[in-house]
Amino acid sequence: MKNKKDSPLHTPFPDDASLPSFRRAILAIGLATVLLLLAGSIGVSAWMKRTHLQAQLADISQDAATSLGFALSANRDLDPVLSDMMVDAMFNGGNYSLIEFVNVKGEPVVTRRANAVQSVPDWFRAWLPLQVAEGRADVVSGWRRLGSVRVQASLEAAYLEMWRTLVNFSGWFVLVTLGVVVLLGVILGRLLAPLGRMEEVALQLAEGDLNVTWPSARYRELARVRHALARMSHRLSEIFREQLAHIEQLRTEVMQDGVTGLPNRKAFLAQLRLVLETMEEGRSGTLVLIRFDAFARYNREAGHSQGDILLKQMADVVCDTLVGQEGAFAGRLKAAEFALFLAGMRAEELEGKWMEDMLGRIRLCPALQGQPVEGLGAALLQVAPGDAVGEVMAAADQALGRALDRTSLRPWCTGEMNGHGGGLISAADWREEIEQALLEHRVNPMFQPVLGVMGQHVLHHQVSTCLRLEDDTLTAAQFLPLASRFGLVERLDRHVLYEVIRLLDEDPRLKLSVPLAVETLRAQDFVDWLRHQLADHPGVGARLILDVPEAGIVHAWASMDALARARGQMGYALSVSQFGGAGQPFGYIQRWRPDWLRLDGALCLRTHEEPDNRFYMEALIKAAHSQDARVVAMLVENAQQAETWRELGVDAVMGYYLARPQSAPVHLG
Repeated sequence: MKNKKDSPLHTPFPDDASLPSFRRAILAIGLATVLLLLAGSIGVSAWMKRTHLQAQLADISQDAATSLGFALSANRDLDPVLSDMMVDAMFNGGNYSLIEFVNVKGEPVVTRRANAVQSVPDWFRAWLPLQVAEGRADVVSGWRRLGSVRVQASLEAAYLEMWRTLVNFSGWFVLVTLGVVVLLGVILGRLLAPLGRMEEVALQLAEGDLNVTWPSARYRELARVRHALARMSHRLSEIFREQLAHIEQLRTEVMQDGVTGLPNRKAFLAQLRLVLETMEEGRSGTLVLIRFDAFARYNREAGHSQGDILLKQMADVVCDTLVGQEGAFAGRLKAAEFALFLAGMRAEELEGKWMEDMLGRIRLCPALQGQPVEGLGAALLQVAPGDAVGEVMAAADQALGRALDRTSLRPWCTGEMNGHGGGLISAADWREEIEQALLEHRVNPMFQPVLGVMGQHVLHHQVSTCLRLEDDTLTAAQFLPLASRFGLVERLDRHVLYEVIRLLDEDPRLKLSVPLAVETLRAQDFVDWLRHQLADHPGVGARLILDVPEAGIVHAWASMDALARARGQMGYALSVSQFGGAGQPFGYIQRWRPDWLRLDGALCLRTHEEPDNRFYMEALIKAAHSQDARVVAMLVENAQQAETWRELGVDAVMGYYLARPQSAPVHLG
């Protein structure tokens, strides 16, 4: 199972720790350069100081010897006491290691030697060695030589002076180094800041957000990188748009009628088959067929282009009829024949005014103005669970033939399927029952596991609703269409969402996907209401998935924008159901970047039967993965279908073969 957060696009560069930092490398180079310069400067300065002090020691020694020799020469009699005083005065008045006065015989007369004191480390002496500097002078009386004086200046004083100089230099060295490091850090921060922003934009691009704005760059090299990245993102955006256009073209060829944009006969019958096979006991719906029998003659007389205009106008009337009808769909079967399926509606509710209004609007199509409208008829057929598509269409076609019979008193006819259709709850009773159930909290969630593609663990649960009666329990498919007619869907959604948030708060193991109707999305205060609910239950948002139908997106565009913007703040995930089957442009994938995409059920059923549809599904799955969305295959009924979806590359599967809806969530690991 491919986990979105484990995807390479979401992994922050696994080898980062083993790679050197560019910032640190620049800092190291700059710091090494400064250290070398400063160390060289200190070394040169120390050596020059040593040379200077060596010369100075020689001068001091010689000057002291000359001066002392001259003073002793004035003591003609070499008075020992006076000589001793003169040598003491010289020795105590300077830094000398040795002063010695010897007579002509070489015998010491006065000797003064300083005690050995080591004031600097041995390594310092070894690094900057000083030679003993000795000064000599003769002591004379007239032309007679009385002796000589030997003076050695103290090396310790010179070493101590050099040591203090080195310490001072080192202090400045540390301060300058710290200043350079801080300055380099500030400069590099400003230089590399555009790279950090480019990295953030690149990560957004990797996550599928192609609507990125690259930051400006001040320097030529960074500007070139920015330009190259901007061109790359623009090209990726073009490639993705081309991919979506190709997929939409495939969908048009496979599913849509080329003139009206409605589902074609194959797509409509597949959707009808899905409804009949998954319809719950006690639920019903009505199939409506509309045919303009004189279309062939109209096409010959008015021309094909005018005929196409008429077909489009009739399709507009049919589409307007579906607005606000939960679970309703339509298609063009052939020529000027259209089909509608209205979930939860009884045929007797559509007879009379509803049918008259729709046929009247078709007669008022601008393309028919000034033309005699003959051969326009309709058929109604109430269907029930288990009805075969072929039998349903045959019965509806027979009823349509009777409606178009010239002897018919009205332009529509109601067909029958084995006499079923009675015994259902009336619309008024439905409204009262649903409202009472909301007050008494008898509308409860059901949970169907969504499993990883290998079928071994539950990724999350898809929530549906059930309504508990005194002696029965009805599924959402049985009462939601009527709830939509009565304007109760928003209340139902909020009730279920409130219960789901409460369950998520109680059980941290749960992750639930909740379907939302278009009416709920379009409510102005829904996002604020949801924000308030999640604020009261912190930590729940990360385990909540909001599921919206693809068919309703076009009616709630602004609301979807608000929901997608609030996702980052509240933490919930976004899912789109009926993916690929509602006929909507796929640009919303790039705009809102949903986390989950649930494939359309009718398309899933056809994928196992038709190779062309399988190719279309592969394109859909690749488009979803290119935007880092995970794909769920629906209605998996056997092991062969599960294996097919694994081969196609979906991320998750759900269906009765894997797990049925439960009254409580299950945890399979």
